[in-house]
Amino acid sequence: MYANYYKPVDSIKPDGATIDNIRTMVERSLKFFEKYGPKVLDGFSLEYWYGDAVIKGDGDFITKDTLWDFKATKEKPKRDHTLQLLVYWRMGLRSEYQELKKIKYLGIYNPRTNTVYRIDVSNINGGVISEVESKIIGYRN
Repeated sequence: MYANYYKPVDSIKPDGATIDNIRTMVERSLKFFEKYGPKVLDGFSLEYWYGDAVIKGDGDFITKDTLWDFKATKEKPKRDHTLQLLVYWRMGLRSEYQELKKIKYLGIYNPRTNTVYRIDVSNINGGVISEVESKIIGYRN
């Protein structure tokens, strides 16, 4: 799926506007971490904590109380983006990562639009959580 989008680094020739946009997103991201950081865990894998249905899970990062994902898109978060975070959180509760057991919020940060989306996990409907655990992740209990 992603192979069609791969481009060797040596063949990428960004123009000035692209470089400026990247610089802006990096600066925004640094300010984001000043406000919401520091990171307590990043680049974590949940490969040993799957149920029957999920085949891959690599999280972006965690701050003290939030599981975050960066999405640099023009649109607002889509259902798949929020579902991904919910799946990682629920899988994390069964993992070896103590940091994931302390999560109070799920968040998406978009450095392109400089927008933070964050939800308190206590506000997520229990029926939704049960359905995600059984039908998406594949947990049997």
